[in-house]
Amino acid sequence: MKEDNPFLKTPVNEEEKTVILQKPGYRNLCLSTMIRWIHILFGYLYDVRKKHYYKAKHEDPQNIEYRSAFIERYFEYEKRAHWWIQLTHPEAGE
Repeated sequence: MKEDNPFLKTPVNEEEKTVILQKPGYRNLCLSTMIRWIHILFGYLYDVRKKHYYKAKHEDPQNIEYRSAFIERYFEYEKRAHWWIQLTHPEAGE
């Protein structure tokens, strides 16, 4: 865990972690205690799962325009690139 994680609600340093883990008298842990400790130590949040989706924008006009320009540039790059030619052993002997 990075201590400078901006997504944590309560950042915890190493000294606080050791103090929490060394407290005597913990014999039974209920679910709420475990969730609270996991949040304090690792920044985990027990929350309702939210629906989300990913939209690939490969058909947007801006991406199509960029792709065609990139293909032109790539053909120029390809002229300067190293080429790998696979030869069989008899072909290499000729």
